[in-house]
Amino acid sequence: MQLIRRLIDSLKGKPDTANLTEGVEIRIDPYEWRPMNIRREGYDLSPRTRGEMYERAFEAWMSDPFAGHIVNLTSWFVMGEGLTFSASDERVQRTLDDFWNDTQSDWDELQEFISDELQVFGEVFLRMFINPMSGHIKARLLDPREIVDISFDDSNGRPATYLRRYTRRVYRENSNNAAAVGFDYDEEDADEIIPANEIIHLTVNRLSSSSRGISELYRVLPWLELYSQWLRDRVSLNRARASFAYLRKVPGSPAQAKDVFERDSITGRVRPPRAGSVLVVNEGEDWQVLHPSVGADDVKEDGRALKLMIAAGSGIFEHYFGDPSTGNLATTKSMELPMLKKFEARQRLLGKFYNGLFGRVIREAKSVGRLPVDCDESVEVEFPPIVRSEVADITQTLIAQLGAGLISKRRAFSINPWVEDVEDEMERAGLEIDLEENPNKEGE
Repeated sequence: MQLIRRLIDSLKGKPDTANLTEGVEIRIDPYEWRPMNIRREGYDLSPRTRGEMYERAFEAWMSDPFAGHIVNLTSWFVMGEGLTFSASDERVQRTLDDFWNDTQSDWDELQEFISDELQVFGEVFLRMFINPMSGHIKARLLDPREIVDISFDDSNGRPATYLRRYTRRVYRENSNNAAAVGFDYDEEDADEIIPANEIIHLTVNRLSSSSRGISELYRVLPWLELYSQWLRDRVSLNRARASFAYLRKVPGSPAQAKDVFERDSITGRVRPPRAGSVLVVNEGEDWQVLHPSVGADDVKEDGRALKLMIAAGSGIFEHYFGDPSTGNLATTKSMELPMLKKFEARQRLLGKFYNGLFGRVIREAKSVGRLPVDCDESVEVEFPPIVRSEVADITQTLIAQLGAGLISKRRAFSINPWVEDVEDEMERAGLEIDLEENPNKEGE
């Protein structure tokens, strides 16, 4: 604050009075500007509630078929066979390929983890470990439960540091048994303050005044539990409906009816007829089978109402939960539009996340001279199409866009869902057909 006072006073031609007014509030800005801070308290879950959310969402994802299907289905549609990326500069492309193909990070698997954990926990903390000599970056996911606090820069409202609290093992040589070989360990809590420039924090279901994300299963957890309980009750009722008893009417006095039952010779208990047996009785007897009346015949709509709440909360339509009778093909396609929009929005969010990650990889490579300072940093991140159209539709669209100069050849090959190796297919296509380079694409 003293530096700010000196700067303002120098601009206004006033002497430094920072030390002359102790205990007195000084209005140092004539325009009454204040540091921008977009965060406000009260819109984040308490640590206890957040911990319960993590545990309940994780338990539901592991054990509830609907919860697991919601997460898996979203990742299948959004990620498909995995994202692809292409840089305008070949040197940048090679740098990103080296980063992506690093076996220690294993991005083919890590991208699936990011999609799943973003839904289960509502947030992802990707930590980057940067080699200051080579500029290489290795990445790993942190457990969101370990991030207990986030401090913010009051001047811009952005994260400054992350406080990680975790349990670590302290190993010691096993000295209890002289003949034993190996080490023993103790567990202890440890705190680590991580600078914000080492973390990429990706969130969903977050307001501008919140600092943490909310699990996508959080909305449907109560309805998942109710639906599971409803199904358990249905199983119990159906089991009760399957039970029965015999009603046997025997003519004569009560004393005569008492002795007509067949009894076990050892216990003396009445022995009912066995299943599948043939009863031969006197024509004067009347046998009836009694079933319990539990009133559970017309409950189909109750179960569907619960399922609709799950569908509404997750954005996944009910026919994806195993009931194909809810509509024909035409109505199903028309109703799926909001769900497809949800998947497209998730692809845009993840695309922004990976663009930021790739940008960091490029900047670190520039800082150590592995890439020239003036190289083109532009990178295009592409996800597989959510719904694969007919071959003719995609082919005609790509031809039209190439002819109009809207995309390059490389871009067209990378979008084509049937192309696995872009470089190989481009080389083969160049030998078989004659395509002109796109004159409107910079760097082509």
